[in-house]
Amino acid sequence: MKDNDIKIVGLSNASKPKGKTNWKIVGAIVGIVVLAFGVIAGIILVRQQQDIREKAGVTYGRCDEAGAEACPGTDGILRNCHPPESDNTPALSSCDTAGRIEFCGTRNYCCPVAGGTWTADMSACAVATATPTSSTRPDYCVSASADKAVLNSNDTLTVSSVSNTPVNGFGYAVYNLDNLYGPENPKPVCVGAGNVTSDCPNGGTHFILSDPDTNTLRTNGSTQITFGRLFITDKNTGQQLKNVSFMAYFSLNGGQVSWPQNACKAFTRMGTISTATSTSTATATSTSTTHATATATSTTSSGNNTSTPTATSTSTSGLAGSTATTVPLPVTGAKWPTMLGAGFGIMMILVSLALAL
Repeated sequence: MKDNDIKIVGLSNASKPKGKTNWKIVGAIVGIVVLAFGVIAGIILVRQQQDIREKAGVTYGRCDEAGAEACPGTDGILRNCHPPESDNTPALSSCDTAGRIEFCGTRNYCCPVAGGTWTADMSACAVATATPTSSTRPDYCVSASADKAVLNSNDTLTVSSVSNTPVNGFGYAVYNLDNLYGPENPKPVCVGAGNVTSDCPNGGTHFILSDPDTNTLRTNGSTQITFGRLFITDKNTGQQLKNVSFMAYFSLNGGQVSWPQNACKAFTRMGTISTATSTSTATATSTSTTHATATATSTTSSGNNTSTPTATSTSTSGLAGSTATTVPLPVTGAKWPTMLGAGFGIMMILVSLALAL
């Protein structure tokens, strides 16, 4: 090499070595990504468990479910299923008017003061009840009741009433709770016989029951009616009755009929209609036939005739227009968020071990 040649240290014609991959940085990035996915999976898993608990804790408010009716509920509201609303939910009544009387369950309740608490003591509403506008109509009402809130097809209903004065006339006018003039104001049930024709079309007459004893002076009266006689076709609507109320009236020696009072209302509704006696049968008889029957199946192969008996059990019961179903609680278990979270957790452990090594 010549003396005037300059030698620069560190420079050479050799190619630069390629950089090495920093696996620790890559591992850290992968760990962060895995951690992020693990957090997301954990959130989804927690939400899944919350949804399960929420579904399991739902309170269904339909009248065909236990606990729907409350007279009153913990919030002070009457929740009445006799009868229910048109969507089969309880009818709600608040104690917001002094003297208000509402039916719930099997009896009447009184609202003594606005914003107060419902009470079964009807005397608290005695002052606030309606008073006659005519002096010729007496006020005999104390209470009325029906012994069955739901009347099934094989049952008989007893409607009773109590007067504050001995009388010998006890009547019970029937009203259709599915046919209203307005809120809490049902129209009369109309039939083809009787002597009261108000509000009934085409010559129909108001459906009124009465105690057969019209001689004995007393303060308690009652009448009985079967399912078939009560749930008839209302000429006012042309449809069969399903939800009815009774207004009890009183009279003395054929005189003026008493003034109608809310305290003398009673209620019932249509229950189960038994079209046939409920039966439960079980058969396990072996039959040898060449066609399928309801109790056994028969097959023929290679000249061998075999029969397979089957046991069947049937139970029939008719319900007017509705069927009750039990809503099952949701089944918990390992769903995809659970498996996803477990998988990411295992991956995080493996990555952590790799970084440590």
